[in-house]
Amino acid sequence: MFKIPHYEVTAAIIYHQGKILVTTRPKHEIYGGLWEFPGGKREKNETLEECLKREIKEELGIEISIVRFFTKVSHSYPNFSITLYAFICDYKGGKLTPMSTVKYLWADIKELEKMPFLEADKKIIKKLIDILHSEENMLK
Repeated sequence: MFKIPHYEVTAAIIYHQGKILVTTRPKHEIYGGLWEFPGGKREKNETLEECLKREIKEELGIEISIVRFFTKVSHSYPNFSITLYAFICDYKGGKLTPMSTVKYLWADIKELEKMPFLEADKKIIKKLIDILHSEENMLK
């Protein structure tokens, strides 16, 4: 019986000036063109935090600081499954220079709901919006 591969993946929810950084998947990769939180696959003997910082530096050319762990999401796609670890991060510095096949956008949290995201990332967006709504309700 064929067993689909499973990957541990990190995602950065990078806040800067009230916006969140999102990127598209490279066109040549599976699900190319869909939006996602930047990050990537964890390598052997690498901590989740090391993975995230490495991926952000490689993919976007910027430095981040990890503020805290946000959530863990599991999702099965037709050809693979992932456990996605999302972290709240701050933009620390560097010139944002994504790979040539990747677009980026600094988006308002409410804009994210309307954009075509990968399914696992949609679960993170839902949690972000649920928290935002609960905080708004606490202020009323």
